[in-house]
Amino acid sequence: MTDPRVRHLTRDGIRIAFEEAGDGAAPPLLLVHGLSCDRTLMRPLLERYAASRHVVSVDLRGHGESDPGGPYRVELFVDDLEWLVSQLDLERPVVVGHSLGGLLAVELGARRHGDVGAVVALDTIFFPDELASWRPGLGAMLGKLSSGQDAEAAHETWIRTVHIGPADDPVTAERILEVMRRTPLSVTLDLVDEIRAWDSRHALGRVPVPVLVVCAEAGSPQDPSRLCADLPHLYVGSTVGSGHFVQLMVPDQVTAMIDQFLRIAGDEHVEAREPRPVGAARSQPPS
Repeated sequence: MTDPRVRHLTRDGIRIAFEEAGDGAAPPLLLVHGLSCDRTLMRPLLERYAASRHVVSVDLRGHGESDPGGPYRVELFVDDLEWLVSQLDLERPVVVGHSLGGLLAVELGARRHGDVGAVVALDTIFFPDELASWRPGLGAMLGKLSSGQDAEAAHETWIRTVHIGPADDPVTAERILEVMRRTPLSVTLDLVDEIRAWDSRHALGRVPVPVLVVCAEAGSPQDPSRLCADLPHLYVGSTVGSGHFVQLMVPDQVTAMIDQFLRIAGDEHVEAREPRPVGAARSQPPS
């Protein structure tokens, strides 16, 4: 059933679905869901920020109420987001992405060179090469997804073991699984290898605006704290008692961190900084 709150814009024959809330004249905030998900899994953030911001929550192509249109690539998703920002005339939006959406938010922030106000990544995988050693059997599971061998069974195991935490609300967890099962498996299979090859260190170094990362588990492949010394515009926090879907399971923790981050970012980063390669010397304060 089509959601009456949804609008569509067509890019190169592909209808991109999105939902808007709040005051169109307020500061914009763009929400981007994760792989195999849809915009409904970002709804707590849409409802929370509609009182103070112009919120746009998008369905990526091949997800939710957007049209299919592969082969699915990170660059193509970022193209869609950049186009949507332009079409809706969103001026320096804060971009909040979950999981794959966080990766896309980082890449969009890097590409637009200051036309994005700030970036928030929620439990995004920043060290994909460490996934295999993070959970028992995860390496073999990822191999099956990459090769297409027993892909449906591997995908079901993937979403149950990686995305749902032991303390997560079971009703919400089942809703998440239902949404993820509705997304064509071909979308995931197209993107698995590209996500595993993502160079997060390079991408974060190219972003000229503040970045907040909220991870569900400190020390996990989703925790980029080790990069903070080289990236002074990077802020990292972790939640308590949540699995991968932090915006659904502990939304109050997430919004508290986002609110504080935006206060700090507004005070410390009036203008976009110059992108700086990781490892480059920091500028010295005036004497």
